[in-house]
Amino acid sequence: MKERVYKKDINRVEVSGEVQNLPEFVRYIQTTEGIRPLISFDLICYRNRKSEEDEWKTDELKMVLFDNEAFLQEVKEGDRYSFVCELQSRNYNRVNEEMDELFALAVENYHAITGEYPCESQPTFKKKEVIDWRKLIQFTLIPDAPEDSMYDRDMVKGKSQETPFIYLVNVDGEVTKESQHVTYELVAIEEPVKLEEELHPLNGDINRVKMAGRVTRDPFFNFLGQENPVAFVNFNVGTKSAFFSEHMFFNNAIAWAKNAEKVFENVKEGDYVFFKGRLQSRPYIKKFRKRWTTPGGNKKKKDIEVPLKTREVSISYIEKLVKKEKEKE
Repeated sequence: MKERVYKKDINRVEVSGEVQNLPEFVRYIQTTEGIRPLISFDLICYRNRKSEEDEWKTDELKMVLFDNEAFLQEVKEGDRYSFVCELQSRNYNRVNEEMDELFALAVENYHAITGEYPCESQPTFKKKEVIDWRKLIQFTLIPDAPEDSMYDRDMVKGKSQETPFIYLVNVDGEVTKESQHVTYELVAIEEPVKLEEELHPLNGDINRVKMAGRVTRDPFFNFLGQENPVAFVNFNVGTKSAFFSEHMFFNNAIAWAKNAEKVFENVKEGDYVFFKGRLQSRPYIKKFRKRWTTPGGNKKKKDIEVPLKTREVSISYIEKLVKKEKEKE
């Protein structure tokens, strides 16, 4: 695999497509730079095709625009735009409605006794906090941590299909049971450009990614397909943001066939790499096992499947980067 000297992190994505699912209003969110207007929507990016008889294949990309309130007044559903962006990863939680009320009652009773919530730090109006089971067990308010909690009775974290949930409490004492997920979004770093020309009948949309950063886990090698299996390898790369100060993004990348073999043989956790490719969306199913106790004391469990969508960079070219000794951390 070709090598060159690492100079800096790169996270640059150029895409075009149809604007869809526009919000009704601009949102305002608190950031480290202060309160900023935000608009989020989908961009439908058409892939290349070999002939006009072929069915179009598309990628559904999540777009985020900061500090551009005028865009929502100018754009219409179906308009075509091009963007220059950074690919960001962002954690989010999804609330699960089925929860044993024993744990909510225990938190309420603990607060009545101590005047605090059973957490390492007290929740604020901005942030929920993880419930510390040790505090509730110490007061004999619960016999043990929930079976589906990713934190056990000693607050050791162990996320799995059997223990996918985190239990949180807010400043008002409301207890929620939530699963953790990652979403991948494109943050526009330049002014959007409206495209007046129609989509090319074969070439599809612009979809170019350049990325350089540190590999955060060893690449995973496998084969896809039954009759004619194709080798692939996926890994995660961390890049420093040029748009958000002091932010790191951790994004997925996937390589195929000969590129997959090169990555698996030459790249490991901690290495620096540079690659080019395209951003693709891919649906997948995340499996959970929900456990709860009925009001009558019976324990129940049910396997559920949640349809989700991830975005990853499909690599067309990759090379390893060598970091100079004086630059190594």
